[in-house]
Amino acid sequence: MEQTIIEEKQAGSGGFDIKRYFSKLINNYYWFILTLAISGTSAYMYLRYTQPLYEVSTFILVKSPNDAVNTTLGGSAFTGGGTQSPAGPMVYPDPSNEIFKLQSEFLLGEVVDSLNLDLSAVKFGRVRSKAEDLEALPFTVTVIKSTPQSYLPLHKLFLTETSYSLQSEKKNIKGYYGQPLVIGDDTLIITLKSYAPQDFSTIYGLSYIKKSSAISQLTSRISVQPAAKAGPGMLQILVRDEMPRRAKKIIDVLIDKYDHSNLAFKNKSLRSEIDFLNERVGSVYSELLQQENTVRDFKVSNKVNDVASSATQLLSNLTTLDVKKNDNESKRQMAELVESNIRNFTGQEQVISNATSLGDPVLASLVSKYNEKVFEKNRIQDRGTSFDPRLAGISKDLQDLRINILNSLDNLKREIRSNNEFLASQERSTTSRFQTMPEKEKDLSQVNRLLTLKQTQYIHLLQTREDKNIRLVSSQIGESRIIDSRTNNDILYPKRWLVYAVALGFAFLLPALIILIRMILNKRIETRKDIENATFLPIAGEIELEPRTAKEIIVSAGYQTDIAEQFRSLRTNLIYLKQETAGKVLMVTSAMPGEGKSFVSINLANTLASTGKKVILVELDLRKPQLAKTLGLNPRPGLTDYLITTDMLPHDIIQKNREYENLSFVTCGPIPPNPGELILTKRLQNFFEYLRNNYDIIVVDTPPVGIVSDAIIIGNMADLTLFILRHRYSFRSSIQLLNELSEHAKLPHLSIVINSIKRNKGFSKEIQGSYNGYLNDDKNQKGKNGVHRSKKESTSV
Repeated sequence: MEQTIIEEKQAGSGGFDIKRYFSKLINNYYWFILTLAISGTSAYMYLRYTQPLYEVSTFILVKSPNDAVNTTLGGSAFTGGGTQSPAGPMVYPDPSNEIFKLQSEFLLGEVVDSLNLDLSAVKFGRVRSKAEDLEALPFTVTVIKSTPQSYLPLHKLFLTETSYSLQSEKKNIKGYYGQPLVIGDDTLIITLKSYAPQDFSTIYGLSYIKKSSAISQLTSRISVQPAAKAGPGMLQILVRDEMPRRAKKIIDVLIDKYDHSNLAFKNKSLRSEIDFLNERVGSVYSELLQQENTVRDFKVSNKVNDVASSATQLLSNLTTLDVKKNDNESKRQMAELVESNIRNFTGQEQVISNATSLGDPVLASLVSKYNEKVFEKNRIQDRGTSFDPRLAGISKDLQDLRINILNSLDNLKREIRSNNEFLASQERSTTSRFQTMPEKEKDLSQVNRLLTLKQTQYIHLLQTREDKNIRLVSSQIGESRIIDSRTNNDILYPKRWLVYAVALGFAFLLPALIILIRMILNKRIETRKDIENATFLPIAGEIELEPRTAKEIIVSAGYQTDIAEQFRSLRTNLIYLKQETAGKVLMVTSAMPGEGKSFVSINLANTLASTGKKVILVELDLRKPQLAKTLGLNPRPGLTDYLITTDMLPHDIIQKNREYENLSFVTCGPIPPNPGELILTKRLQNFFEYLRNNYDIIVVDTPPVGIVSDAIIIGNMADLTLFILRHRYSFRSSIQLLNELSEHAKLPHLSIVINSIKRNKGFSKEIQGSYNGYLNDDKNQKGKNGVHRSKKESTSV
C-alpha cells in the first residue's frame, strides 16, 4: 500500500512545475536586467556601425506590338500597292521570359560595365568604413583591366596635392594624378576633380573585383517579379543597395540595355532585308547607267532623235509587259533567296529575309513565325543550355515551318512561271508587229524600252529601301515603358525596430532558457514539494543555512535566532515521534557525505539537553570521525578503544564539556582497519544497553547509508532514524533510497530533516518568513548580546 502511494506521488510529480519555473525567473531578475543592458547596448552599437541598405523599385510595362509600321504586304508606302496590314491588338509577352532576360548575365554584365560596379570605393572612419558613390568622390578613377577576371584587393588611398599612394599590407605604390599607374597587368588612372573641394586628410579605400563576381553580387541584389494587383506585362524591378542613387542608376541602365537587346533581336530580319536592297540598288544602278549610254550611242550613230508615233503605243504595251516581267523576276529572286536560306540549313537556324514583297500573305506569315521561333531559340541558347527542354519543341516547330515555307515557295514559283509564259506570248505578239516598222525605229524602241525597264526597276528598289528604312527608324522605340519609380528612404536593413525587438527577446529568452535548462537538468532537491511528491515519510524539521558562523554548535539556552528556533521545532516534533516509538536511541544518517549529519546531530543533542534531559552524543562514523576535532574533545579514549579493549568500561570513554550542560560525548577514537566487522561485536550491543540505562536520550551520528552498510547495522540498535537531506545538494535519487529503506524496514521509524535551506532560493514561502516576524522583537531586544544579525546579513547567500 505504501509503495502504491509513493508511485502515485512520483507519477504526479513527473510534469513540468510551471510555478517553480516562474518563481526562479523572479528570483533571478538581476540576470534579466544584465542581459537587457548588454543586448540593448549591442543593438545600439550594431545599428550605429552597420552599413544601411536601401531599396529602389520601378514598375515597367513590357509589350510586343504587332508589326503595323509596314502598312502593306508586297507593296510600298510610296506607291500604295499591295495588301493593307491592319494593326493588331497589343500582345504582351510571357512574364517569365522577360524576367529571365532582365536577370540574365549578359544584361547584368552590360550594367556592370556601364556603371563600373566592379570598382568600389570606401571612406575610412574611426570605427567602420562607409561605401562611397564613385560620382560623389573628389576624384575620378579609371581602371583598364587586362582581363575581365582581374581583381585588386582593398588598398588604402592617401591623397596629396600632387600625388597619391596606394597602400596594402605588403606594398606601397605611389602614383601621380592623370598619369597611368601599372599594377600587375592592369592600369589605373586617378584624376582630381577641379570643381570638387579636396580634403587630403581623408583616407579612402579602393578595390575592384572580377567581373563575374560583380555580376554575382548584382544578381543577389536585384529582383524582378510580376507586379502585384496589375495587368499582364507589368513587372516590378527591385534593387537593394547601400546608396539609393546608385540603385536608381542600376535600374535605369538595366531598362535601357533591355530595350536595346530587344530591338537588336527584333530588327535583325529587317536589317538583313535592307542589306539585300542596298546590294540590288547598286547593281541596278550600274545597269541603268549602261543602258543610258547605249541609248545615247544609238541615237548618235543612227541620227535618230524620236520614235515614230505609230510605234509609241506598241512601245507602251511592251513597257507594261516588261514591268510585269520585272515584278515576276523580283519575286523569283526573292523566292530563290528565301528558298536558299531554307535549303542551306546546316543545323544552326538563321533569320531569313522578310517575304512580304512576294505578295503572298500566307508565305509572309510563315516566314514571320519562322523568324520569331529563331529569335526565341537564340534567346534560350544565349542564357540557357543546349539541354533546355523547350528547345526540342521549338526545333520541331522550325522543321514544320521549313516544310510549309518550301511548299508555299513551290506554289509561288509555279505561279511565276505561268505568268512569265503568258507575258512571253504577249511579248512575242507585240514584237511581231514591230517587223512592219522601219528597222531603225524598231531598234530605237528596243533600247528605249530597256532603259525604261531599268529606270522603273531602279525607282522601285529605291522606294522599297526607303520604306524599310522608315520601318527601321520607327521601330527603335523601346518595348518597355516606365510606369512608376519609387525610392524608399527608409532603411531596408537593418530594421531598427526589429534589431531592438531581437535584442529585447534575447535579453528575456536567454536567461529564461538557461534557467529552464538548468531546471530540467538539475537532479538535486530544490523545494519541499520535491520531497513531498516523492515520499510519504514525514518531514520532522527544516533547518536554514547559517553561512556567517564558524561554530558547529549554534544552539544554546537563551539563543534566539531562526535556526535555534528551527532546532527547537525539530525537538518538539521528535517528542511526538518518541511517544509513538517509546525509544531512546535516535540515529542520524544520510545518503552521502556533506549533507550535515554531524551538524544536525550536535545541535539537536544540545537542544535536547537544554530541556534538562540527560543526553549523550555517540560518534559511530568510524571511517571519517570529526566530532573530537569539531568540539575540541580528546580523540582518545574513544569507541574504537572500547570495542577493542575488553577490560575497558563504558564510562571510561564518555567525555563531558563544561560549555554544554547535561550533554555527554563519545568520540570515535582511532580509525579501525575493519569498521564493518567491529560494529558487529557483542560489546557494541552491551555499550548501548549501558547508555539506555544511564541516559534519557542517545543521539548516534552514523556513516552515510548510501555509501556503506554500517548505518543499516547500527539501525538494529536504534529506535528512531532521522534521514538528513540537504537543500540544493542532495540528489532526488536519495529519496528513492529512503523509500527503499522504509519499504524493507532496514532502518527504524524513518523521518526526514531538511538541512541548509537557502533563503530566497524558492524552497518554500513558509520557511522564509515563519520565524522572522515572530522573533523580530526578541532579536531587537537582545541585539546587545551580539546574537542579533541584520536582515541583510541573515538572508544573504
